[in-house]
Amino acid sequence: MSDFIMLDYHQDKKIEAVQGSTYFSDLSLILSLEATSKLNEAAGYRNYATDKAGLETTIDKANELIISLNSTVGAISRLITFSDMIEVHPEINSCMWHLTGLSELSTQVQVAIQNMQYSLDHQRSIEANKKAPAN
Repeated sequence: MSDFIMLDYHQDKKIEAVQGSTYFSDLSLILSLEATSKLNEAAGYRNYATDKAGLETTIDKANELIISLNSTVGAISRLITFSDMIEVHPEINSCMWHLTGLSELSTQVQVAIQNMQYSLDHQRSIEANKKAPAN
């Protein structure tokens, strides 16, 4: 995994891949790359403001984030399930909104992973075709 992620629009063209000690910084990076990507309609994939190593690192971080989000959803669900309903009832609406938000966030990150992986696979395919001898 790369220690830096190259960003075309960043002043130094790279940011530290391990910046911050929470998933929030990872989430900002993942969604920033996704939001600033441009669809190459002719080729059917997205162009990202980073290189292959940056995409690979971001995909790794996004997969870790998905695991964390799913664990959090599970923890809240278990808390609701195993708590006394008299205690949970006043907060059930808030808990459900948290579960909904975390689930939607997980879905958006998963879509970003799929888009980035497709773009990465496409880049690798192009490189492999360039290296292959012509018939």
